Amino acid sequence: MGVFRELAIEFGGKEYIVVPSMALLRRIEAAGVSIVEMNQRFAEGKPYLGAQSLVLWKMLESAGCKASEEEVYSALADMPQGKQAEIIIYILTAFVPTATNPKNLDAPAA
Repeated sequence: MGVFRELAIEFGGKEYIVVPSMALLRRIEAAGVSIVEMNQRFAEGKPYLGAQSLVLWKMLESAGCKASEEEVYSALADMPQGKQAEIIIYILTAFVPTATNPKNLDAPAA
């Protein structure tokens, strides 16, 4: 049984089901991004779009999305700031293991 939450992420008009795992978390961290630090920066009001887009890209890639890192960065950068925040919060919740919250959360509305 996994401790992380599955996510449905829409990108390029297609929905991808991301199943977070320790292996995915290690791939993200091997690319130089710490989910804990990203969460902390976001909470302090200092989001780092490069790190956020890399996490989103790695998650989409793990679900079979063929988009490039640049395409994911561009899509995230082109979103209104409020929508960016909503997506990042949604993504961060996937990596917070807890027994009290449901495994699968509803996707944010576009």
